[in-house]
Amino acid sequence: MRIIFAGALFILAGCASLSDDLKAAGSKCPQTATVTTFVTCLNDSEEAVFQKDAPENLPDYRAFAAARLDLARNLETGKITSAQFADGTAKAGAQFAALLVQKARARQQEAAARRDEQDVQDMQGVKPTMSTGDMGMGGMGGGMGGMGM
Repeated sequence: MRIIFAGALFILAGCASLSDDLKAAGSKCPQTATVTTFVTCLNDSEEAVFQKDAPENLPDYRAFAAARLDLARNLETGKITSAQFADGTAKAGAQFAALLVQKARARQQEAAARRDEQDVQDMQGVKPTMSTGDMGMGGMGGGMGGMGM
């Protein structure tokens, strides 16, 4: 029962290397007799990837991982069925994915706003190469003071 959806999730968020690292981490978790043991392994392996590749998303990952582990425990104690576990895991994963996409868009918008602000500052900082007083008379200034009159 593989419950790795993270690869597709992080491609959505534009993190292909994160996706590859999560796939590799998940492949280290052997199928076990208990779902809780397997999910604990996934959580630990994936958390290490988040710490390395996307530390800004670590708190959100931990919330997702806790929800997934809670579902695994409920499955093992008979509180929920396999179908409910699968549904609950899919919903938690979809919420996590939506949050990551939302945060990625917010970061992109912030970066665009900073670039726009910098562009405005750069335009305001541009100084003309010639002052109006330097026009005419071959750059000798428009005044008569330099002509001895």
